[in-house]
Amino acid sequence: MLLDVLALVFGIWLTIRKLDVRRREASDHPDVPSAEFERWKAMALGAYNLGSLGCFAKLGIDYLLQLGGPRVGVPWAVIRVGGAGLFVAWVVLLVAVWVQAHRAKKLQEKLGLQLLPKAAPEVEKG
Repeated sequence: MLLDVLALVFGIWLTIRKLDVRRREASDHPDVPSAEFERWKAMALGAYNLGSLGCFAKLGIDYLLQLGGPRVGVPWAVIRVGGAGLFVAWVVLLVAVWVQAHRAKKLQEKLGLQLLPKAAPEVEKG
């Protein structure tokens, strides 16, 4: 249960990071070459996409194994081994995501990208 909560929290956090990177545009950083900006963006999005998909897939497959397995007659030992394998695969995926995100962060620092929060658009009062 605790691992499911962690997977959900990580999945939400990675999705928020993905959405933040997706809204960034090269035009906001005129001092950075567009090709390099797009390389950073693709690297960061790749990591966050993989991570969020992996977390939500872990949750779905885990519940499918636990709830659907017994209904179709899968032995409990097979369900447990499948769940353990799923956990190991999820941890390996998180490590791979961390490595890819860390590489993207290093590229971001090398390029001098300052990812400050965007100001909210001003609403005219009329």
